[in-house]
Amino acid sequence: MMRLLRQIPQATFTPRTYVVAATDAGSESKALALERELAGNPSAAHDQHNGQDPTFAIVKIPRSREVKQSWVSTLFTTLYAATVSLGVLLKIQPDMLVCNGPGTCVPIALLARLLRFLGVLDTRVVFVESLARVHKLSLSGRILYPFADQLIVQWPELAAKYPKAVYQGRLV
Repeated sequence: MMRLLRQIPQATFTPRTYVVAATDAGSESKALALERELAGNPSAAHDQHNGQDPTFAIVKIPRSREVKQSWVSTLFTTLYAATVSLGVLLKIQPDMLVCNGPGTCVPIALLARLLRFLGVLDTRVVFVESLARVHKLSLSGRILYPFADQLIVQWPELAAKYPKAVYQGRLV
């Protein structure tokens, strides 16, 4: 994902907002590392983003579903995640939402698409499928396939199987 984000013109897409799961410290640290790199200071000592940089922000949202969470309780956590995601979308009003991964991205991506349909926002949704998905889309990919403006896959087999998918090669 970070390899893809390096190619997005920063001048066009500033400020950038990284929306990460509240329990995902790894994605937050990768976003910080990318921003340090883009600023030309990859060794900067930022342990935590202080919110003072006008070029980017990191926003945390709850996960829709934790690993091994029951499907019944997922309904409630997904509704909570969607409520928080709606507030984030209305506040940020992004031009583009580039997302990947498990259920964290599903509510915010679906809401972005719904808000575009309703004429509230004009956000384009790009879903990047996991490198691990060679023959079949992930559950998130299958849910977002009809709604994403672009679905990027990392294996030609997936692009052949899903006509709307765009093969970009390996992004890791």
